[in-house]
Amino acid sequence: YDEKNPSSIHKNLDLISSKFITTNYDCLLEKQFPSFEKITYSNNYKISKLSGYKKYIFKIHGDINEPDKCILFPSQYDQLYSKSDSSSVFEFKKIISDMSILFVGFSLTDPHINYIFDYVSGVYEGYTPENYIITTEKEHKWPRRVTPIILESHGDLEKLTENILEKANSHRPADDEKTNY
Repeated sequence: YDEKNPSSIHKNLDLISSKFITTNYDCLLEKQFPSFEKITYSNNYKISKLSGYKKYIFKIHGDINEPDKCILFPSQYDQLYSKSDSSSVFEFKKIISDMSILFVGFSLTDPHINYIFDYVSGVYEGYTPENYIITTEKEHKWPRRVTPIILESHGDLEKLTENILEKANSHRPADDEKTNY
C-alpha cells in the first residue's frame, strides 16, 4: 500500500469538505492531506476533541499503521457498534444528526452504518440533514435521509466531483463574508 498515491478525486476532496469519515484502513487521505488531524476509532482522547478540529480524517474502523486495532471480522463490528459506551459511535451519531454527509466510494451496504442512520433519523423524527451517496446502483433501498446521486459508471465520478466543485464555488461567500461551519 506504500506505493499507492492519491487519485485526482482525492486531490479535489478538500475543496468539497475538510472533514472526512472513512472506513478504509489505507493512508491515501493522509498522504493527500498531511495537515489534517487523523483520528482513529480507538483514540478516545482525539475523539473527545473531534468537534474542535477544523480539518480531520476520522477512521471509524482503524488504520493500517495499527493493524492490531483494525476492525476486520463480523464479531469485531458487532462489538464496536453494540457497545453503548463507544465514543467513536457516539461521535458518529452526532455527526449524522448535525451534518449532511456525501458518500464517495462507499456502498452504504454495511448493516451497522445503515442502522445508525435509521436510528438517528428516527430519534429526530426525520429532522436530520439530508445525506447523499454517489452510486451506480439504480435499484437499492437506502437508509432514511440518504438520497442517491446516480452515475452511469464509476468513470463519471471525476466529472461529477468537478461539477460539485463548480457549484460550490459559485455559491461560496466572499472571503469577508465567510462563516464557520
